[in-house]
Amino acid sequence: TAGLILCGLLVLRLMDAGTRMYLEVLSILLGLAVVAVVNIWWKVSVHLAVGTYVILQVAGQLNELMPLVVFFIAVLSWARIRSFQHTATQVCGGVAVGIAIHYAHEWMAAVLL
Repeated sequence: TAGLILCGLLVLRLMDAGTRMYLEVLSILLGLAVVAVVNIWWKVSVHLAVGTYVILQVAGQLNELMPLVVFFIAVLSWARIRSFQHTATQVCGGVAVGIAIHYAHEWMAAVLL
């Protein structure tokens, strides 16, 4: 997966894609790397990491959407636990990774844009 994302970054570079698009894909690669490293010692939910990151990116800085963001994360968390795919701790770990990558993206955007 990381190799394909790197190829995607190269294609974006060759197409002279905007910095925002490049940064978004780079953040996805960062999230993949963080989950891969954490999962060596402790399993976290990749579904929750991705879902949390995506919903935070979609909501952006619109505070009025935060109740919907929390609801989405809660429902996705419940579904992963209810389906016996993860424990509550693994789900919380995935949410934490998603939030961390979202803020890393915000930091990189502030520095690079």
